[in-house]
Formats: sequence, C-alpha cells, structure tokens
Amino acid sequence: MPKPQAAKLTLNKDTPVQRLRAAYLFITLFMIGGLAGCGFTPVYGTGSPIGQTLSDIQVAAPNTREEYMFVRSLEERLMRNPQAQKTLKYNISFSEVGLDIIDVSRSQILGKVSYQLVDDCLLYTSPSPRD
Repeated sequence: MPKPQAAKLTLNKDTPVQRLRAAYLFITLFMIGGLAGCGFTPVYGTGSPIGQTLSDIQVAAPNTREEYMFVRSLEERLMRNPQAQKTLKYNISFSEVGLDIIDVSRSQILGKVSYQLVDDCLLYTSPSPRD
C-alpha cells in the first residue's frame, strides 16, 4: 500500500504592490483606531456644539432667482429650520468684469453677499472690520 503524500503548500511571494497595499491598509486602520480612541467627533456634526448652533439659524426668504439659488445652497448645508431663533438676512449684488481677450468678447460675473445674523438684536454683520 502506497504512503499518502503530504500536500505541498506553496506560497507566492508578495509583490511590491501587494506589500504597499498591505502597508496602506495597516496605516489606515491604525489611524481610524487612533481617532476613535481619542474621542474624535466631527466639528459640524449634528450633536456637536457648532452643529447645534448652525441648526438654530433660519435663512430669510428669497425674492429673486439668484436669491433662491443662494438660499437653497445654504439650506442644503444648514438644513431648513423654520422654528430657528436666529435669522440670516442677506443682500446679493453682482458686477460684470470684461476680460481682455483679443477679438473675443467675454466677461466674468462676480457676486458679493453681505449678511446679518439677527436674534431680536443684531448679532453679526458683514463685512466686519476684519474683512
């Protein structure tokens, strides 16, 4: 009766690309574990103090198409809150600047937004003296 032969296990040698991927995976997992261990929380997350402050801001109703696009963009970031205590009032202005390109009439439209954050009294206005 013949002897059973042991199965030979052959391993392919790691290529440099596989080693690099393994190193990236290790570093990524190490960093994620480190951030979770130190109590990392997102600055603008819903439970953070800044997130709670931002959720208490209502943007004033738009009157023009440009204001509607501005308000829609802001509310995507701040979330709409009709019961908010603070109101963000704004004024949008546009200016057109011609570009000097030979034989081509092109222009650039620049927009500027000034705003006030109001809560029964004026909390902040732009531009501030620092701007």
